[in-house]
Amino acid sequence: MKIKLGALIFSLEIKNEKWRNFLMGKYKLFLIRDGLEADFYISVYPQKRKRYSLLFSQNGKKAKIYTPLSLRRFKTFDFFLKTALATFFLDKKGFFLHASALRKNGQGLIFAGKKKSGKSTLVKLASNLKPLNDDFAIIRKIKNKFFVFSSPFHETNPIAKTNLKVVVDKLYFLNQSNSNSVKVVKKENCLPKIASLILSPLSLSRLNKNQEKLILEKIWTNANDFVQAVPCFMLYFKKDQSFLKFL
Repeated sequence: MKIKLGALIFSLEIKNEKWRNFLMGKYKLFLIRDGLEADFYISVYPQKRKRYSLLFSQNGKKAKIYTPLSLRRFKTFDFFLKTALATFFLDKKGFFLHASALRKNGQGLIFAGKKKSGKSTLVKLASNLKPLNDDFAIIRKIKNKFFVFSSPFHETNPIAKTNLKVVVDKLYFLNQSNSNSVKVVKKENCLPKIASLILSPLSLSRLNKNQEKLILEKIWTNANDFVQAVPCFMLYFKKDQSFLKFL
């Protein structure tokens, strides 16, 4: 099956019929016709074994995912798939960011933060704006503009059933608070924050020091390009809709 995310196409190859049917349903809104050429390829091997893994080929365009046979262990596969895609995106001026994203007046607002920072809560509260995701924002630079895309990787909120992309207008780092306020973050302070929130395979085994160095360089380059183009802010927000007027 061919899937389009972030204006890129990847081929998801899987022989297990049960898993294939499940994933076709899971990603149906992002499926495209098989005739188009893929940018990269991911093969999936559901099996009974104690250890599961994500392996990359030497040419940088292929990956293999060894995942539990039971569909109840989908989260293991989901983590490997996002990690594989995030790695491929680094070569395409893109990245997966720990962030939620909303569309306001035709432009994208990104809300970045680690777990429990309020990414999903904010999307739920902003019911009058169109959500693109509530967990991982897919971001890419295309023709000197940064876009954020809708994706099937969401956490708790029902995400609009459309494949959207919008130009990124602003990024906010999230802090839950008893009052609402917004503060500008200097570019030199924004850069390490962004880089630390980009999903990468650095937590996986089987990477040597040269591979780790190359991945870190790509993350830093893409993050720097982003912060030079997009203004960053610190958003302190109450857990109600009153923060919306500060966006």
